[in-house]
Amino acid sequence: MKTIDVLNEKNIIISVNEIIYRGLESRTSQRDLHSFLQKEISTLSERFALTSKKEFVVRNYCTDHRNGHIDVVWSSGATIVVAFEIDSSLRAKSIRKLVASKASFLFWVYYGNRPYEQLLNSIDIAARVNVLHFSLKAGKTLQKSQCIKAMKKTASSHLKSYSFAKVRLRYANAYKRWTAEEDRILIRLNMEGTTIVEMAKRFQRTTGAIRARIKKLM
Repeated sequence: MKTIDVLNEKNIIISVNEIIYRGLESRTSQRDLHSFLQKEISTLSERFALTSKKEFVVRNYCTDHRNGHIDVVWSSGATIVVAFEIDSSLRAKSIRKLVASKASFLFWVYYGNRPYEQLLNSIDIAARVNVLHFSLKAGKTLQKSQCIKAMKKTASSHLKSYSFAKVRLRYANAYKRWTAEEDRILIRLNMEGTTIVEMAKRFQRTTGAIRARIKKLM
């Protein structure tokens, strides 16, 4: 019986990074690498019990109502669950197409050498796009162990920053320092019997953060 992987950002990033390294090992041109990544990422959907489609049409992805094509999408029935764009250069339209796809998970595989952060942040306001970035030049010069280590470090760093932004979307004060006034209010509310969920809403912090602060103060 075929094993089905749990669908989450971490598992997708790990699986796609494995594909990227195989591509760096065997592909000699940017065009060959793009074709390889598109084909392998499309096939990868089976590990997550999803169906895939290449060159998926996304409509009205920009202000002039232009249509475009997303390199790979994974779907469950008629619902687009994961979307991938693959680029060797900075392409604002790739980010716009991902955001417009309304998929639950968005990934931009970018193997150019120019910094991408400013462009990404100007378009992906909600911080939903996962970036898997590597340099084609680096792939040719690094030893295998170094390349794998670098890719794991990039994936880990991105997962942390992505999770940070995602939590902040729901809890505006997540990860911020507690003030003395907040501590006083927290103690009072806890003594009055206010629930953890209610305090999380009040302070705009996660329930875990509320419990941890109460434990430290009491």
